Amino acid sequence: MQHIYYIFRHGKTESNPDDRLRQLSKLGKKETQDIYQSLLGIPFDLKIVSSALRTQQTAEILAPDRTIPKVKLESLYLPKDPKIKKK
Repeated sequence: MQHIYYIFRHGKTESNPDDRLRQLSKLGKKETQDIYQSLLGIPFDLKIVSSALRTQQTAEILAPDRTIPKVKLESLYLPKDPKIKKK
């Protein structure tokens, strides 16, 4: 049996002091909706997300079918590194 994996990074987010609670911004939701449109017709068997809210929001937009199992893996969450500065 062949397996195909699709890996997505979340879209733009709103600012929040608690990194895990950052939500997708309007732009981030639109970016994710655009990807969803390009994926129509591709079946998904499983959603794997981190504990960050934005990843869960992304998964719900990309694969809205509630019957698809969702697995939350704490090990996927990478906290913001204060030493890395945005350009």
